[in-house]
Amino acid sequence: MHDTRFLRTFYAVCTAGGFARAAARLNCTQPAVTYQVRALERDLGAQLFDRGGRRAVLTPAGRRLLEFCRRYFAEYAELSEGIAHGGAARADPLRIAAVSGFGRYVLFPVLTSLLARRVSAAGEGDFDAAQTGAPRPHVDLRFRTAHEVLRQVEDGDVELGVVYLPKVSNYLAFRPVYDEELVLIAAPGMLRAEQARGDLARLDGYRSLPFVTYLEGDYVFGRWFDAMFGAQPTATTSVHHFDELEEVVAMVGLGYGASVVPLDAAKPAIARRAVRVVRPVRGRRCINQVFAVTRAGAFIRREVDELLDALCGRAPGAPAPAGGPIASRRAPPPRPAGRRATRRAGARGSPPGCG
Repeated sequence: MHDTRFLRTFYAVCTAGGFARAAARLNCTQPAVTYQVRALERDLGAQLFDRGGRRAVLTPAGRRLLEFCRRYFAEYAELSEGIAHGGAARADPLRIAAVSGFGRYVLFPVLTSLLARRVSAAGEGDFDAAQTGAPRPHVDLRFRTAHEVLRQVEDGDVELGVVYLPKVSNYLAFRPVYDEELVLIAAPGMLRAEQARGDLARLDGYRSLPFVTYLEGDYVFGRWFDAMFGAQPTATTSVHHFDELEEVVAMVGLGYGASVVPLDAAKPAIARRAVRVVRPVRGRRCINQVFAVTRAGAFIRREVDELLDALCGRAPGAPAPAGGPIASRRAPPPRPAGRRATRRAGARGSPPGCG
């Protein structure tokens, strides 16, 4: 290789999410970035990007080179830091964006379990690159709407996203990693009258039921009604609305309304008997598949693979998917849930946004 600057330019294009972003990061023009990448391709005798679409996508040769670059620059940074300061180098942060409910109640516990096992394996007080040769793990975990998660992955701001709804895209790769159950919850005793009359076994029994809704609840409610009844109610009544599930479950526990939430988010309240799961149709469950998303053709480092294996139940201590082992595959086009009108405190209005 005649000039390692070209290698750094190629790496910047991959990690920044495109030629224009790489140019801004390197403080040079986009034509200069394009020239250096093409020079690198001539030097290697292989095309590194497929430039046929709106975005440049790595070819198989490009993916191999990206894997090499990650090792090369990480090891070089660690070596230079150690020589200059005699201390440990910091590894690139593991940047993850996830939808809030799954991120808080499933992803974060699995992630901390993996980190704890690494600390335990290294020995108490010995988890340091200067002593073990392994850099300390650094995590950047952010909770966003599904739309924002997909955007951040596509733009290269994070290397892993977790969403409940895949998107057909040539620039994103989806992998099903977890099956979560969506359930109707209420405070104990709140729905006894409705259940005694059999109202909850009929779709029209939910028109007057007070609901506590949340930011991305429209998709969850729609999935649940579709699984239970194969249709959507013509209207529902939202008496309280929040951004996060913690407040939703708390308000349900106080008796202010019912809600449909992921079972994992309600488990602590169920254990305290603050809320209970209501199953209106015997033998029916609503299982929602959760997907990991990465940029198509991007290198997946070992820490990400370990996390995905843990979510799939292939690692010790990982939660087992409700629907059994999940195989890696590209996601099919999603089937949109039916739309329904929503009333807030008795007035008609738009349904809560689902990002």
